[in-house]
Amino acid sequence: MRRDARFAFLAALAILVLCLTSPVSRAQTMRFGVGVQPIGFSIEPDQYVFGVQSILGRLQAFQFAPSIDFGFGDDLQTITINTHLLYDLFSPPETRAVFYIGAGPAFFLPKPDGRDRNTEVGVNLLGGIKVPFRDQSHYYNLEFRYGIDDVPDFKLLMGVMFAIDTARDR
Repeated sequence: MRRDARFAFLAALAILVLCLTSPVSRAQTMRFGVGVQPIGFSIEPDQYVFGVQSILGRLQAFQFAPSIDFGFGDDLQTITINTHLLYDLFSPPETRAVFYIGAGPAFFLPKPDGRDRNTEVGVNLLGGIKVPFRDQSHYYNLEFRYGIDDVPDFKLLMGVMFAIDTARDR
């Protein structure tokens, strides 16, 4: 078994265990939202990255969160289409911040200067923190992504999400 495949399996197992023991209250969760990630970078390729993000629904405790990232630098222009599922892990005591994890396939379209684009496919494992605005329906987020296979090895992005709809536990 390849090293990346072993890592992905162990990470998925850890995510499953964390999901089954998560103490986060789901009293108010964004069901639909849009946002921007204006500040970010990636390693391998080394690029400035910005993007748009969304929340397009919920499946039990998971949020479907597709995004598109645009990268510039390292003699390359890139577009990455991400299809992530996110899960809120925990909120530190006496804070409104929430740590989350996620994973999902990514479609990476690099365009070397002067050459055609090729589509490459990989998987992102991610984690981050959400810090809500005062009204708690919108939030800032800081997210890191670890890429497996043919996607950037590491990305760090900062963003802002604006709720279109929120859901309360029933």
